[in-house]
Amino acid sequence: MTPGEDYEIIYSGKHDNSILGVANGDYDAAPVADSVLIRMTDRGLVDGDALRVVYESKPFPRTGYGYVYNLKPELAEQIVAAFLDFDFMNSSLFEEFKDTKGFTRVDYKEDWMNVVAIQHETGATYDESGLSTLKAE
Repeated sequence: MTPGEDYEIIYSGKHDNSILGVANGDYDAAPVADSVLIRMTDRGLVDGDALRVVYESKPFPRTGYGYVYNLKPELAEQIVAAFLDFDFMNSSLFEEFKDTKGFTRVDYKEDWMNVVAIQHETGATYDESGLSTLKAE
């Protein structure tokens, strides 16, 4: 299948919009995070049985936090400790992300391997120029 020929590419702006677009028949398909779909189904916003998963990648982190490479090592260690020691299970974050028990270390090359592969395959760039193109569409 060729994008732009066999199907139209539309950017909804976020996973929730894409899921609602498929559920309402505005889009034929959409790539979304399964965790977002699960939360929307649990809240009764969409009927999970009315949607079909056609491909599922290996899991990868929802998001990442980092620090600048030349930060003083002591401060960098304190930042990491603040995340790893955070009482996630007794926070409002746990109410939203019940399938997560806390923050964890992430290895860029290992944990985002699938995302990087998609980037290379599609030719997407995540610099100012590439992101401004997405906004224009």
